This record gives sequence, C-alpha cells and structure tokens, in this order.
Amino acid sequence: MENNAVLQKIIESYDILFSAEKKVASYILHNPQEVIELNVVELSLKSNVSDATVIRFCKHIGCDGYHQFRIMLARSLAPLPHDERRDQSDAADNDIFDNCIKTIEQIRQNHENANVLGKCVELILSSSIVHVIAKGNTATLSRYFAFRLERMGIRAMYNDDPVYFINHINLASRDDIVVGISKSGSSKSVINGMELAKTKGLRTIAITRSRQSHIANISDYALISSGIKESLNYQKDYDHLNEIIIINVLLHALLNAKGTANVDAESLEYILSDDKL
Repeated sequence: MENNAVLQKIIESYDILFSAEKKVASYILHNPQEVIELNVVELSLKSNVSDATVIRFCKHIGCDGYHQFRIMLARSLAPLPHDERRDQSDAADNDIFDNCIKTIEQIRQNHENANVLGKCVELILSSSIVHVIAKGNTATLSRYFAFRLERMGIRAMYNDDPVYFINHINLASRDDIVVGISKSGSSKSVINGMELAKTKGLRTIAITRSRQSHIANISDYALISSGIKESLNYQKDYDHLNEIIIINVLLHALLNAKGTANVDAESLEYILSDDKL
C-alpha cells in the first residue's frame, strides 16, 4: 500500500469491513490527525470496540498491524521532508530546554503517580528479586534500573532477550516482582512477561507513557511517563527522557525509604574505583 493511499484504502474497503471494524474506520476517517497520537487501546476505546478488532481492521486494509498502520497514516498526513536543516538559533535551543522542563513538570503534576509511588517503593523493598523487563531500544533502561537497584542492595535481574527474561519469570518465586518498561505499552514480549507474572501470582509494576495501554491495564501499579503532547516524530520516538525521569524519581524514593547505609555496596564501590583514574 502506498503511504498516501491509506485513507483511500479505508474508504474503498469500508463496505467489506465487519460492522465492528466499520466503527474503527469511521473514527479514523473523521479524526485522522488525532488517531496518529493514539495507541491501540486508546483507539479501541474511542471506537467502542475491542483491541483485537482494531488489529483485525488494520490487517483487513493491508497492514501488518496497528503500529505499521499508524506510521503510514502519519506519513500520508504530513510527509517528512528529506532535506530538513536544523535550526541552530539560540531560540530553538531554548525551546528544547523549555520542552524538557515542561515534560518534567507535567509528569510531576500527575497525581496518579504520586498515589502509587509509595506503593511501588514498598513492593520493591519487600520483594526477593526485581525482574526488570524491556525490549528494543528501551532495554538499556532495564539495565540501568536493575544496576541502580543492585547498588542499593536490592537484588535485580534483567535481560534484553525475551527468551531469557521470560524464562527467569517462569522460574521466579512468589516473593519476586516484575517491572515492565514500555514507552508504547504495547511491546508484545514485555506484555507476555507481565501476563506470565500474573499467572504465577507475582506482583507487577509498569512504566509507560499511557494509562490506556496494555501494559498499564495488566499491571498492579502503573507509573505514567507522559509529558507534554508532541506530534508523532520517528526520531523522537526513540527518546526516553520521560521514562528516565520516572525511573530516577522511583530510585530516589527508594533511597529515601531504604537509607544509604549499605556496607556491602560501599565495599563494592571501593573495588570498582580501581578502574577509575
């Protein structure tokens, strides 16, 4: 399917769509710009259908899934320029800093996070092992978070390969917990890990941008990393500033609750210092 033909394809396919799929099609046709910013759960709620119906609709019109459809829709509405020059002005640089500050402020004002932060701290401190799971370019955050936990004396496990982290969860004890990190909230492998944790009776924490997402809906507690609203941008989609903010807030809350006195950690820090000038 050509990028600029996605809306036309919906119109042409409308009559052969199932009745529930027509609800999705109608909402997209009437609100194409809004749909670009919605995840699959949010679109299903807006269309009053199930998540599975949204996925079936996407495949019915020739897409592999919702993520591919969303990209094609974005391209059709606002094609990206091929020779875009970066504005080097001080004003543009200041705008970037301002947006970062606004994002932090937006996350800080999320009252839902304030209500669950303490519960997440209690859950982590009472756990035997914290299994931190993430996939793709988000996996680096799982490594950072797990490392910081262990430097506090909190046992943690991570792996960027789903085969390994799902295997770890499968062998976990009831005192273990799982922290799933997914910006979109729709990473299949992370969702699979969270669902496996639930079947084994493990408690779970999600770190994600949208409260209306798969990973947030199946977790016991969700820390929401949504900041200022920005239009879809393929390069910015790799930006995890929001999730890093949430992780660091959680780490500082853990430090405040646990205290910094950790003889083993201090001894290890002394050993590691030999690698620094």
